[in-house]
Amino acid sequence: MDLADEENDEDRQEQHGAELPEAAEAEREAEEKDLFSCRIDNARAVTTVLSCLSHGSRKAQHAQCEATPEGLTFVITGKAKFTQAQGALSKDLFQAYECEEDGGRFGINLSMLLECLQIFGMNASASAALAYYPGTATFKVTLEENGVFTSCELRTLVEESDAMEFAALAAAFRSSPEECRCIIRSETLKEAFQELADLPGAASIVFEASQHAPHLKLSTSGSYGSSSIQFPRSSEAFVHFSCTPPSLRWSYALSALEGGMRALPFAQETFVRINEEGIMCIQHQVQVAGHNTYVDFLICANTADIDDDTGLSQSVPPAPAAAAANGASRTPQDDRYGSNEDHADD
Repeated sequence: MDLADEENDEDRQEQHGAELPEAAEAEREAEEKDLFSCRIDNARAVTTVLSCLSHGSRKAQHAQCEATPEGLTFVITGKAKFTQAQGALSKDLFQAYECEEDGGRFGINLSMLLECLQIFGMNASASAALAYYPGTATFKVTLEENGVFTSCELRTLVEESDAMEFAALAAAFRSSPEECRCIIRSETLKEAFQELADLPGAASIVFEASQHAPHLKLSTSGSYGSSSIQFPRSSEAFVHFSCTPPSLRWSYALSALEGGMRALPFAQETFVRINEEGIMCIQHQVQVAGHNTYVDFLICANTADIDDDTGLSQSVPPAPAAAAANGASRTPQDDRYGSNEDHADD
């Protein structure tokens, strides 16, 4: 090897050696780049909305989070895919909010996230900073209270194929006309639901609506008897009530409805709609940090509990994916709660 070849080898080695730190630096920057970051002065606002979706125990509960420039959306899907819950955190709720234009999705353990947000206690007034780093699959929570900082890092989960199917079930709801719409005071509905749920052996709740008194009736049967609660249209419980057919009757599993009613302690009013296939949309108006936010639940009826002599359709509600092919993918929140039409007398 002559002198020129030796010099070329040395140059290539020096160039290769320079490329290694540059590649490592680029990889490090990619890992440190966040998809979104936000800050809120009172972490309880986030905790309140997420608590409306939580099953209330320390058992792992997986949620899917979608981050967009408009805010964060958390979705919980039931095991049978016939119940889904969605909680939205608008960017306006935060004092600072930044997100990549294309946004992104990831899975997270909701139970662990709530534990992190409540490290200083349920009633603490800590501020919170949230960020997601796709490069390391890390969701970071930083809390600050009275100058004390605490950081938690949660490993995110791989997004499942059916993770963000809320739009599909919403399309199933939209694919059939709505037959009943009512806005109810949340406190009144909470007391009524609790009374029915406390009946020993109760497994389902029947929802009956009619154009005639008593207009709305909730009932259940248990091991030692039955119980029912009636709401006449003139009741102060209603902000609005309308029923298109002369009457309707659908049954819903108590376990599914319990998930749909978890937001009642935090809500002011609850918007309930049922379409002709028996799919129920429950939308709670929850005020946090001076902003109205919305928690949505979609529940399919348990048609096996409907008596054959009622004259009602016994068909099983369409599967979300099938109905989505025939209906728009517009979510319940797009039909904004509290519109003039909703409050208008029919």
